[in-house]
Amino acid sequence: MIMTVFSRRTAFAAVSVLLLVACNKPAATGTGGGQTAAIAAGEHVKGSDAAPVTLIEYASPTCPACKYFHDSILPDLEENYVATGKVKFVFREYPVHGDVDVAAYVLALCSGDDNFFATLDDLFANQSGIVDAARSGVLKATLQTIGSGTASRRKPSSTPAWKTAPTAKCWPTSTRSRPTSGM
Repeated sequence: MIMTVFSRRTAFAAVSVLLLVACNKPAATGTGGGQTAAIAAGEHVKGSDAAPVTLIEYASPTCPACKYFHDSILPDLEENYVATGKVKFVFREYPVHGDVDVAAYVLALCSGDDNFFATLDDLFANQSGIVDAARSGVLKATLQTIGSGTASRRKPSSTPAWKTAPTAKCWPTSTRSRPTSGM
């Protein structure tokens, strides 16, 4: 049975509400809740540290399901829960498509903490173009040109400079925020 977009949204909203309601109830024993995920320094966070619920999203800017969540679900979640202090939102990189995702994450990281989420928004907005460029080889060629300078000035390296000597501007001190791939 194929669910329509409306029924998927409705199902997701219903599950989200049930989870939020369940999280709002005190533990039966009165000893507190279960384990919570640790949020490391340098992670990409929106919302209040005092929020009673922390939502961690693992996503890839080249993943169609992640784009659907980003475009269709996240705006309402941010408006109704993150902005009101009910939920702290944490974004974590999940490189589904290897090198293409790593390049996207490096771009977002290099844009700075204040621009990380805006850059991520741009990456999701341009997902089809990024994926098409990756499939055709244009993206790799462009990134190699950018990473190695012009051929007349610098010989291309087999190991990208960002991998061997990351700069403080692009890489937080926490290794948790560094995207990984088999590059």
